[in-house]
Amino acid sequence: MEVGPLGMSTAWALESNPNPALATRLGYIVTLDPQVDAVSRAGLEGLSDYVNRRTDAFLVEPDPVVPGKTDLSFYPLLYWPKPHRQPWSASRPKP
Repeated sequence: MEVGPLGMSTAWALESNPNPALATRLGYIVTLDPQVDAVSRAGLEGLSDYVNRRTDAFLVEPDPVVPGKTDLSFYPLLYWPKPHRQPWSASRPKP
């Protein structure tokens, strides 16, 4: 397992992209909610397409990232979605 410059494992980023430094891409934090992750990916794909059409930058497809596993230094923009809260239950106190 490789260790990045901050002592973090780069294994997760290297699984999905052998060399993430070769292309500029946006990233989104994986929430483990497939619907939220799909919307995050679709939104960043749309943003990447817009940037590619309107500027000289070239962004490739967004990557899912996991804090603590992914080397975040490869991502100029990282989207962290906030899923809707689940309803309060009697066992969990209200804030």
